[in-house]
Amino acid sequence: MRFKPYLHRPEKLEFNSRKESLFARKQQREANALPLFSDQIREQQHDWESEKRKRQSKSDGIIVAWRAREAALWRKARKMYFALPEDLRAQCKQDWVTIFRGAWTNTNLIYVVEKYNGIGDQRRSKFNAEKRAMDLRIQDRLSRQSALI
Repeated sequence: MRFKPYLHRPEKLEFNSRKESLFARKQQREANALPLFSDQIREQQHDWESEKRKRQSKSDGIIVAWRAREAALWRKARKMYFALPEDLRAQCKQDWVTIFRGAWTNTNLIYVVEKYNGIGDQRRSKFNAEKRAMDLRIQDRLSRQSALI
């Protein structure tokens, strides 16, 4: 089974003097916002090194969370794929190789599998039923407002 790997990995952020001066100005603005309490505000503020650590850990956490989400979707797609009977799995794999050349993402695999396991048909029939009901409501309202047409 071919797949496109998730490209982003946690990496070291680049901090420069410009970012440091912007952070210092932000803290100055916070302290100047309430002049009577500026001493107390400055006591609660953290330094540039702790801000860098905070930004780095937040960035790493976001990447790790996105990678975990992608991996969970791949596991879901593979579980759905291997739940198919052997003959449908072969047809699904053929579609996967021929239709999605180079676009081997987890959502595309889920899309192809749902074509064979019936979930896609159920979703389309539910959508069509909701659309028909909405069309009937619209037609009913329009027929009641014939003077406006």
